Amino acid sequence: MSDMPARSALPLMSVLVFVVHLVQLARTYLLLLFRRGGRAPAHGQAPPQLLAFFHPAIDGGGGGEKVFYAALAHALGSSSVKSNANSGVVVFASTKRSDFTANDIKLSCENTFGITWPENAPPVTLVNANQTCRTWTLPETYPVATMIGQALGFARLVDELVLSTRKRCAVTTTGGSSGALRAWDDARYARTLVDTAGNAFACARARTLLQGCRVVTYTHYPLVNSDMEAAVRDGDTSAVHNRQGAGKGSWRTRLKLLYYGALARTYGAALRRTAAGGGFVLCNSTWTLGHVRSLMGGSVEPAVVFPPCSLEQLLAIPIERKKAPLTFLCVGQYRPEKQQRLLLDAWRDAGLSDARLVFAGGARGEEDLQRAEELRAAAMDDPAIEVLVNVSHAELLRLLASAHVGLHAMRMEHFGICVVEYMAAGCVAIAHDSGGPREDILAPRGVGYLASDRASYSAAIAEAAAMSTRERHAMVSRAREHVRSRFGDAHFRLLWERHVV
Repeated sequence: MSDMPARSALPLMSVLVFVVHLVQLARTYLLLLFRRGGRAPAHGQAPPQLLAFFHPAIDGGGGGEKVFYAALAHALGSSSVKSNANSGVVVFASTKRSDFTANDIKLSCENTFGITWPENAPPVTLVNANQTCRTWTLPETYPVATMIGQALGFARLVDELVLSTRKRCAVTTTGGSSGALRAWDDARYARTLVDTAGNAFACARARTLLQGCRVVTYTHYPLVNSDMEAAVRDGDTSAVHNRQGAGKGSWRTRLKLLYYGALARTYGAALRRTAAGGGFVLCNSTWTLGHVRSLMGGSVEPAVVFPPCSLEQLLAIPIERKKAPLTFLCVGQYRPEKQQRLLLDAWRDAGLSDARLVFAGGARGEEDLQRAEELRAAAMDDPAIEVLVNVSHAELLRLLASAHVGLHAMRMEHFGICVVEYMAAGCVAIAHDSGGPREDILAPRGVGYLASDRASYSAAIAEAAAMSTRERHAMVSRAREHVRSRFGDAHFRLLWERHVV
């Protein structure tokens, strides 16, 4: 009973935070109306093209961050950026590491993701908001109406980052000084802001604050979609976003559906606002495209740009493997939706002998580290099960080269870069029968397995383990040809150049 007052105060606390956000957003907009102005470029003179990126968690190690680093490296190597008189690129972020600087961007690019930093690259200026700003965007800040709270929080974060005062930001630059940030603050220049985090509300806010700025957003996962609404409507508590859901048809279900409906309309409006004025909405998969197209209402047509998949080193790995032990590898961050525990249970259910299971995942913070420890505890000191945290790119390549089967269990995975990497490395891929794996990656028959629950995963694991060497070679050869022809860094750069540059 002692925690009842605290629990009853949670909705009130959320409302107070929402009010503070709304007041600050309105205040910023009104001040901006009085400050706007500035000289236009001279008649007949084309304004210089300036480029900036928005990606708060650039110190993370997920697929979203890989999109950011691949896009940044491509931009730094492009002639349009190098030839600019105000040469350089601006990055707006709010990292968990308070000491993260512009020089760390280069280190993360090469060491974490194995992406080559261009030679003679122009300077990169990092505008990094402090930890107070970062808390505005965290889900735990909003115990009630979390998605609305985060949307407002990201909008306030944009205020702090893109407006010239930047009282809560640290500014660092690679390779000495750069005039890129000073030029970015000048409304006379033609500016393009690229959001690689996929935050439509932040983009809509940027379109409002930055007069004449073109905004491009890369959507990894729709904030709300029809699959989420269906899970709530059907009372499916196995879905991550509906773990606390009530029974089918209850008042709580009806209230949540109203909430999702209102949020979907607002989210669609933010996407349309982003695409206005020459902007563009990009999607990372066919599954994401379908949901975004529905949310936008057909006013502007989004496009698919598959995420960067670094395949060259993986395709060079021989498909031959040691016959024993039969190695199963699961790559993915230690987040609830990745369902590593389901894979552990399904692997055990298969009852394999002379086999091992390796988990290699990233941990964003203490909660992820705790989940990794819980997975170790569930393994019960079984020497055939290994749980690795934050492995290097070189170590990940070694693991992929020795694995026979790659496992992935996220439901409604928007794309699934690691599934592509399994296939390129010569592993038999087993992924969830939904989202990107079903619609794009494992769509052709005979290139891998799709499963949906513990029993079907166990059956797929047993079937993959029973394959002869000849059967496995045939499947992975088909899979390699499929990913080689459709995915990869070259495809990403080509489509990125077409839609962004």
